[in-house]
Amino acid sequence: MTPKIRALAAVVASAFAPAACEGDTTAPVAPVNDVSFDVAVLAADAALADLDMMTAFSLPGLAAVSSASDRTRERSRTRTFYDEFGVEQEAYDSLLTASIVTTSTATRTRESERLTASSEHRRTIEATGLLGVETERTFDGSGTHTSSGARVTGDEGTRTWDVNGSSTITEVVRAVDRAAQPWPLSGSIRRTVTIVRTGLPDGDIDETRETLLTFNGTQFATLTVDGETFEVDLADRGRGSGVSRPRRGGSTGR
Repeated sequence: MTPKIRALAAVVASAFAPAACEGDTTAPVAPVNDVSFDVAVLAADAALADLDMMTAFSLPGLAAVSSASDRTRERSRTRTFYDEFGVEQEAYDSLLTASIVTTSTATRTRESERLTASSEHRRTIEATGLLGVETERTFDGSGTHTSSGARVTGDEGTRTWDVNGSSTITEVVRAVDRAAQPWPLSGSIRRTVTIVRTGLPDGDIDETRETLLTFNGTQFATLTVDGETFEVDLADRGRGSGVSRPRRGGSTGR
């Protein structure tokens, strides 16, 4: 792979991958024709952001509305609290709130002489099992993400990408005491991802992948991309660096 193709792979990954808390980190470099690995990285990073959003449910003093913005980003969250009968509450009650529905939107833009990129991530997650003194919470939800961009590469012309996806969170169980048990106990996150890239030396790409990430109470979750298996290290917060193909015979042994 030439340095220019490596640079494009990194730019594409960093532009559309929603890292934990939507922070800026360095994207891993993968071959541009390794679509399954690219999708695995995106799915893993998006899952980390999902888990961070679930972690926010455990913070004291939950606000009903929060927002933040700067020159390139905007983020907003709204929370609705319900009692055991499904009646909406004005504020969170540590004993009487039975469920919380959180909706979040995050948008980002990047623009320079040679690069333009934009992305939007929307999530709605419901936490149940909160009533009374709790030990576990269950999370269900859905989300969408879109991103697009273009990069001018001198004599090689302009390369573009569009990424669209949707996700479904199903019965992800997490312990309230995260110090004792930081990893999701069970549940899954399913994603459909479509990647379109043009202007690549080895041909354009227009492919869709189905992904499924399953949790088992350990630091390592299993991710399948159209049947191909990857391992995701949930403790590795660098963008995509926790994704690997298991060695023959089982785990990577980390």
